Amino acid sequence: MTSKTWCALRSAARAAPFAFLALSTTAAADGLNPRAAVEGLGNQRCGAIINALKEDTRLVAGYAEWLSGFLTAANMYEPDTFDLTGWQTKHYFTSQVLQTCQNRPEAALSDVAVAYVGFLREQRLKTPSDMIVLRQQGSDIAQYEAILDRMKMRLKELGYDIQTDGAFGADVQVALKSFQADKGIAQSGLPDLTTLTLLFE
Repeated sequence: MTSKTWCALRSAARAAPFAFLALSTTAAADGLNPRAAVEGLGNQRCGAIINALKEDTRLVAGYAEWLSGFLTAANMYEPDTFDLTGWQTKHYFTSQVLQTCQNRPEAALSDVAVAYVGFLREQRLKTPSDMIVLRQQGSDIAQYEAILDRMKMRLKELGYDIQTDGAFGADVQVALKSFQADKGIAQSGLPDLTTLTLLFE
């Protein structure tokens, strides 16, 4: 992974809320065994990881893959769970965990990942949902229908005018652009990562 990509990950991390930083990185999420054997990169201490990434940012790809596998396992073994990261991307998850590592140098990568699973649980998708592809001005975004429903509900709660019952009608796009304008971000009219992060914080 290039240094440019790593910088993008760090920027995404700074833009995201970090409520889970307050969680104990040694406390296991329900359903995950805190005494289970940890394989591979998960054994490494956060301080060593951050120092290694300063020397070679390409190493972030390996940590991202380990964390992706960890998430897949958590999705399978967490009760009443389809997808813990309903709208977050793998890169977002990686940036969150590595940002926490900077503040918890003595913690193991696996401990931070377990704590983040606990943070994600409240907004997880409990049941399967269809994936909807949204297109606007040459840009495409794929998002779960259930997340779009949550997005519309949240926009309504914030006072934005939404009338349609469809997944992504014109009024939803207008409301989303208004929200993006209010937050000072690009007005794409699409539920991108930055928009949903601000909307669900």
